Amino acid sequence: MSENKKTVPKKVYAYKIDAREDLNSIFSKVKEKINDDYTNLKERELVFTDNKTGLKYFLDVKNKKEHKKSDCRGTLLAYECILYKLRETDFPYLFDLATGDKTNIDASDSEALMEQTHFVVYPEINLLLSEYNHFGAPVSKLIYIIDTVLGHLYSQDFEVKNILNPNTAYRINNMEKINQFTFRAGHQGLRTISHYFKVDTIDVINKCFDDFSDLEFEITIKGKGRGNNREELKIKNLDRFKRLCNLIFNSKNKKTLDIQKAQFKEARSYTELPVDLFSEHLIHEVKATKISERTKYIDSDDMFRKINELYVDNAFEISNYIKIDLE
Repeated sequence: MSENKKTVPKKVYAYKIDAREDLNSIFSKVKEKINDDYTNLKERELVFTDNKTGLKYFLDVKNKKEHKKSDCRGTLLAYECILYKLRETDFPYLFDLATGDKTNIDASDSEALMEQTHFVVYPEINLLLSEYNHFGAPVSKLIYIIDTVLGHLYSQDFEVKNILNPNTAYRINNMEKINQFTFRAGHQGLRTISHYFKVDTIDVINKCFDDFSDLEFEITIKGKGRGNNREELKIKNLDRFKRLCNLIFNSKNKKTLDIQKAQFKEARSYTELPVDLFSEHLIHEVKATKISERTKYIDSDDMFRKINELYVDNAFEISNYIKIDLE
């Protein structure tokens, strides 16, 4: 198996947890209730069932670790957890490429299809770092699981919040020159953008195409020329352009804007990735190791290690960061 097939890219998001109850107490009690016993989970009220979807969720607090603080003044607690999303219906078939045969997965009544979301909680600083699994359980489900496992007292005022990306906001407000602006928008999105600078494309397309309101446009604005000979993009009103960027970046519901993509490249002497106005949350990418070539699942110990390494590097530039030594 090639090296590329051994690893898969995994996005990791940073979250802040607001809770009335101490997080150490919450995750410690969940771990104690599981007690390394994974039998009869539903009967022991360790599984939350979503009545709308029928999906089940189980929080496994795998490891409670104490990392030495670099200043030698105690330790920082970390809870390594897996959030499971379990589906008991709609099992897929296996398809045999050699024969064309389709085989039903033979599962017992107590078995379910499984998706995993790995995350680590650092109670002292109310921080949660979690992988993103498109098919898995979002960490926002934690409040319902804690309510099921520990009761409403512990889930009161428990909220998991995305940490906003201050770097993008900083670069918007401190931009001086840009050499490229790219956006993808529908009819209403173009109208919004045209309030900030003239988009003649609207008139051209309106006269040439039917069903204008159903079209989508991707447009890149840049100076003429190539490479170092490209002309600088001149913006008549920089403050007005910044207001447009902030409107897109801070929009609570970007669908109402009818804009799906918006990026600008700053004019600098070195190559830099575009500023993505849709990257509103802190995010990093790691390479997670798969259990095997044919499985979709990743090695949990490896994923926890990758998340902890992001913390050690303070990759998310957390303001109340406590430096630790990772063994």
